[in-house]
Amino acid sequence: LISQLVLLAVVGLILWPLMQNRLGVQDKDGDMALSNRLHYNQEATEMIIASPFLGVGLGNSVPTLMNESPDQETWQYQPVHNLYLLVTTEIGLLGFFIFALILIIVSRNVLEIPLCKGKNMNILLLSGLLLGTLLIVACFDHYFWTINQSFFLFWIVLGLLLASSRMERERY
Repeated sequence: LISQLVLLAVVGLILWPLMQNRLGVQDKDGDMALSNRLHYNQEATEMIIASPFLGVGLGNSVPTLMNESPDQETWQYQPVHNLYLLVTTEIGLLGFFIFALILIIVSRNVLEIPLCKGKNMNILLLSGLLLGTLLIVACFDHYFWTINQSFFLFWIVLGLLLASSRMERERY
């Protein structure tokens, strides 16, 4: 456990300069990728305000963006690079609350894996890291929602986490 935490800390320190600019909310150095992400966040927020309860429809965030801003370059029509904003944009606040409820249920089940004398510590750590990784990556990209393979992978992983946590609980 200690060696894993040390490894995580070392990798985090090595990658910190790359992550630092992405974690900030300001475009300090004129980073085009960050500027675009901030622009997409603003566009998504405007779409949420325009259609708060039911959203713009599944798969309709980019077509809506194209209709609202027809003067952009083709490559600029992209979904917001944040899964939670994208879910809210496309299926509204009602859909987001259902999505969030599913994530909360899976998270609670993972956190409730019994620690019978430390036997399940590896399962708990692996499940927690996997779930945490999914939830963090979802803050920075849209592919768990917009690319079929990633979409299925996301839901399969959530289903497996839920099933394995329940199996571990029943086992003890």
